[in-house]
Amino acid sequence: MPSAHFGFRSRGIYPPVLEPSVGVVDLIGKISLWLGIILLLLANLSSDAAVQSQTVTFWHPYSGERQQVLDEMLAEYNAQNESGIMVEAASQDNDALLYDRVIINLLAEDRNLLPNIILVPPDTAALFSLSGRLVDLNNFAPNPDMLDEAGLTGVSPIDGARYGIPERLFTEVMLVNEDALAELEANVPTTIEDFIALSCTFRENSGWSGGKFGTVWGASLPQTAAFVNALAVVQGIEVFDGEQFNYVGLDQTLSLLAAGKNDGCLTTTDNRAVALEEFASGRALFFFASTSELDIVQRGIESFFVDSFEWGVYPLPGPVTQPYLYGNVLSIIDEDEALDAAVWDFIEWFMQPEQNARWAAATQSHPISQPAADLMAFAPQWQQVWDLMNGEAMIDPMLAGGEVIDFEVGAMWRRVLLSNTNPTDELANLELRVNQILADFGY
Repeated sequence: MPSAHFGFRSRGIYPPVLEPSVGVVDLIGKISLWLGIILLLLANLSSDAAVQSQTVTFWHPYSGERQQVLDEMLAEYNAQNESGIMVEAASQDNDALLYDRVIINLLAEDRNLLPNIILVPPDTAALFSLSGRLVDLNNFAPNPDMLDEAGLTGVSPIDGARYGIPERLFTEVMLVNEDALAELEANVPTTIEDFIALSCTFRENSGWSGGKFGTVWGASLPQTAAFVNALAVVQGIEVFDGEQFNYVGLDQTLSLLAAGKNDGCLTTTDNRAVALEEFASGRALFFFASTSELDIVQRGIESFFVDSFEWGVYPLPGPVTQPYLYGNVLSIIDEDEALDAAVWDFIEWFMQPEQNARWAAATQSHPISQPAADLMAFAPQWQQVWDLMNGEAMIDPMLAGGEVIDFEVGAMWRRVLLSNTNPTDELANLELRVNQILADFGY
């Protein structure tokens, strides 16, 4: 008679002198299989039951119209999700206050004082992750439709941990008054030299014939780290290589722009409203902006002109057409397995194309996936943004200390612009400082 041997025979399941028949073996095997399936189903049901009726606290920095749209979306989620999960949102008014309140409560080590989900810049999420309280979202399954570039936002470039999921994206762009450019019989500049030359011609010609009365400039140069980093990327510089920051080769670009300001063709201000008004009123040929500002630009133009002049969105001038992407992320503060799973259920819903398209439209920003973009009716300028951003991009690295590094980059650029310091020396010193900051944060 055929016999079968099992690894657990020695535990006395069968009498030592008897061998079970094939029929008995088959029956026992089937029973074992079904028992395994039942246990697995029970485990899943237990896990699903734990997620049921969870209350999730969500802190965000928005107010006004954006808060209203977010509240409406959360009400829909609360009414529609089958698990009975309730998301309760609390506006913290702005990024700075949200940061302060989370830091204070992290130090207090009282879980009851912390929210379950936060919406913060990536560098803030990276800093909070040092507490060991943020969930690595690699444990969950990211949206497969998410853009490759968007998917990297919220991922630590050091250890690959995913501490955030992007809710929307931005980049720095150059806006052009196309009617004024046509009057100059010129093309959109693709080099820094051409950009400065056109700025000087525009000023020498006393601006655009359709512009409002006032001082004219080629453009107002931003004083931000985002602008410097975006300039570096279009010059082909890998700002962060995964280990260190690098600005070698940017000195010539900064020198040319500083010279253009000293010659009176360009100006600079840390007041975005002033720079926007110069462009919207037709007194500036170019305007460097974040893609989050396009709706504000259009409304600004309409405040000066009954019929808007033609304007377009283009990459910053440089040999490489590559955007520098950045944007806030959704992060989970660890509570317990069931509550973390409930939070992820909401994030997964929020990332779906319908929700992401609605949120991107409400915030005048770039969606995180092609299916979401397909649901949006793009104005010409937004189609230009989509075409620019939907390709190879460089991501603002998710690093603790990023806010301090941005301050150093901005301070360096302001010294070059306002105090005529040497860009080569400034960039060399900048690299030393920012890489020391990385070391100070343990990178």
